[in-house]
Amino acid sequence: SLHRQHMNFSKLHAEDAFVLRYMRDIGHLEFGALHQPIAFATEDLAGWSLDDPNYWLAYWISAFGTISRNAGELLIVTQADLRAAPDPTMRSLMDRLGLSAGRDRDFSGFFRRSPDPQPADLFDPGLLKRAQEIYGELAQLAVR
Repeated sequence: SLHRQHMNFSKLHAEDAFVLRYMRDIGHLEFGALHQPIAFATEDLAGWSLDDPNYWLAYWISAFGTISRNAGELLIVTQADLRAAPDPTMRSLMDRLGLSAGRDRDFSGFFRRSPDPQPADLFDPGLLKRAQEIYGELAQLAVR
């Protein structure tokens, strides 16, 4: 998903100078020609090309590794839970946040049911294993 976004923005930036200027002006520097990685801890992104899916997996590991190290201070919600059971997941989150407005809302239309494609063959097996471990750790802590 991160890699797809980077490729989409790279194409937009190459084709339309206005989009490039606009994104720079609003500080949208996550993807494309303007990419400036957030300085998460530990994981090294060096050695990977921005167009390599492994760069984006290493970046995900850096981001979610930081989240995992601070999970005690956060409420975690997985995309898988939002897709499979949007109403109970959102109600549980609202309960944890002490929110009552909108509890009777139908959240099913907010989340696409089908999972994103997961082409494991695109990734370095060691990176993929580490990402799956981090996701598993976070999923164990998820609000349900």
